[in-house]
Formats: sequence, C-alpha cells, structure tokens
Amino acid sequence: MLRHERLFSASHVKWVGELGGPAKTAAIRDASVFVYTYARTYVEAGAAVFGESLRAGTPMAALTWREGTCAEAALCDQTGVIAVAHPDQSDETASELLALAIEQAEDLNHTEVQEIGMHRFDPARHFTAMSTRSC
Repeated sequence: MLRHERLFSASHVKWVGELGGPAKTAAIRDASVFVYTYARTYVEAGAAVFGESLRAGTPMAALTWREGTCAEAALCDQTGVIAVAHPDQSDETASELLALAIEQAEDLNHTEVQEIGMHRFDPARHFTAMSTRSC
C-alpha cells in the first residue's frame, strides 16, 4: 500500500476495505467500471468476479499478462475491455494500458452489460449444471 500511496490517496479513490454480502453487491453495482488485475506470475484459476460484476450491470476493465485468460472467456466487446501487457513491460506501461481500458469500459451501456451478464452467468443455471454432474 505504501508503494502506491499517492495513487490510493487520490480524491476520486475511495478505500473501503474488504466487503461481503449486500455491501459488496452495492459497491459493484454502483461502480462505473470494475477493474480486474492479477500479478504477473499468478496462474489464474478462474474468477467468479466476472459474473458478479456483469450481473450487476458494471462493465469491466481487465489487465492480463497473456492471452487465453478468464477475462477473454468472460468478456466481450459489449461487457468489457481487456488490456494485455507483456510480463516484461514496465509497471508504467501496464498501468497506461489499464487506464485506457478503464476509459473505454466507462462508455459501455450498463443495461446491456447486465442483460448479457444475467444470460451468460445465470446463477441458477450454473448451480444446476454443477449439481447434476457426476464426480
């Protein structure tokens, strides 16, 4: 946090800490864009946050370090913008790519994002599919 103190203390940034339940849902719903990132060396195992954000009608901006990630599987041109940075690129370059993705995602239609999210990430359909599979 101290390393990025200047960025986190900007007037448009609100630090809320860890959220759950209705507070988490409200924060996602009220956001203009949900920003998704992970560390360069992290092996992405899947991300439920895509369904949560899109069902709430919040477009996503994602920074990934390679192609073939959860972001590419979950997002389309109507629901989010993906910035792919090479792992050797500087933090500055990666942040510039992410900033551009955020700006582009802000222009997406929240109602359309929600309609697509509810269709693609329907929780009841997902539960049924998971519960009817044999081990």
